Amino acid sequence: MKLEKFKEKDNKKVGIILFTITCVLLISGVILYRTFAIFETNDIFNVINGTVEDVGDIYFAFYKDGVIQKEIPKKEDGYVLDEKQSYCGVLGKKDETIKLTLNQDTWAIMVTGVKTSRTKCNIYFKSNYDVKVNDENYSVSTRANSLEISKEGNILLCNNGITANENNNKIVLNHITKDGICKFYSSSSDALENVDDSENYILFLVDETLQTNQEWTILANKKVTFDLNGHNLTGNFINFGDLSLVSSNSNKGEISFYSNDEKYEMILNKENSILSLSNIKLLTNVTVVNGTEKILNVNFSELISESILDHSTILTSGEVNDILISNSKIQGPHGIGGSGGVITVISSEIIGTIENAISVNDGYKANITIKDNSKITGSKCGVLHGGYGTLNLEGTINSIPIITGEKNSGIYGTKILLEWNYGEIFGKTTSDILSTSTVTRTGTTITTEDKDGMKHSYLE
Repeated sequence: MKLEKFKEKDNKKVGIILFTITCVLLISGVILYRTFAIFETNDIFNVINGTVEDVGDIYFAFYKDGVIQKEIPKKEDGYVLDEKQSYCGVLGKKDETIKLTLNQDTWAIMVTGVKTSRTKCNIYFKSNYDVKVNDENYSVSTRANSLEISKEGNILLCNNGITANENNNKIVLNHITKDGICKFYSSSSDALENVDDSENYILFLVDETLQTNQEWTILANKKVTFDLNGHNLTGNFINFGDLSLVSSNSNKGEISFYSNDEKYEMILNKENSILSLSNIKLLTNVTVVNGTEKILNVNFSELISESILDHSTILTSGEVNDILISNSKIQGPHGIGGSGGVITVISSEIIGTIENAISVNDGYKANITIKDNSKITGSKCGVLHGGYGTLNLEGTINSIPIITGEKNSGIYGTKILLEWNYGEIFGKTTSDILSTSTVTRTGTTITTEDKDGMKHSYLE
């Protein structure tokens, strides 16, 4: 066992040492804290230049050229909604059922299909449109709205409202207001199989004739423009949708169709269809347009039926018809015939080569307006109105409509109201309507006299 020397502990000395150590540690801590505080900096980094609010059910993040923004770009800045990149969803996921649109008039974002609250929409804006032509992609400035491309086929189909015209063996795409697709096809039938639910434009670059038992069919809810571009087509149509036949060329495009009695009409319009004709000539041996169930607009066009039977060039099929004929020529056994509707003729020529220029079947309602320098000439009556409704003759002192019935009266109708403001009426016999319900322009009276073997009635 090892012996050690005994030492008595000094508690006072130990306490002094511990107190000294504690003081040193406290002073060091204060010094360190003050040292760090001297070098502390406070910076604010803007993730988005905006304010924080209750986001409600829908909140938006706006991007311009890929950079997040506080506000939507101004309309005059030339930006458009990037529909492909923009999306809405919950927790950052894209929901295909939520649709984003930009109202061009109010310049406001419209969101449809939202099902839950706290839905976020990432909305991207760009200053160009993406147009794909065949396999080549083009970027078109929103301030340009047009693009010149090479001609590469017989038929060109464009969607999303893009129109086209031929200029010096080049194709100019116009009205580019959205991303779009244009593609060349060998035939219009191939093009029609690829129309979508937008506004479709088909430009003809060659003449075309449909094969036997083939026809152009416009499906319901489809909007299609045939631009004949001055070319000649041969065939017939069935229209369930919204069809426009036009010619962007200075020459009228011409469509002909001659039936072997299997077809009664050149264009058959189905229920709720719309048909518009501009700078077009339609030539057939049957009815040109049958069944104008909804709307028919004819402008600067010719519709000719060479039928020797009791056909109408335009055959109406119900009182819901809304027909506008402007600066055009309608000719056939009956010019316009059938079961009424609203019929407006402006500065146009309507000719009935065998029967009447305008006929309304017994018992149907028709409101007919004939304006300006229109000439309504029937082999029998100019206007024969067997139903009820009104007949308005409108114009000016220098622009008056003329109604002629070569074999019978100019106007016949015992149940209609004639509102006669301007115009002259010729007939082999005096128009029956003149002795029934007629309202004339204030301060005028009806005068009838013999002229060149006809009864000539006018306002005096």
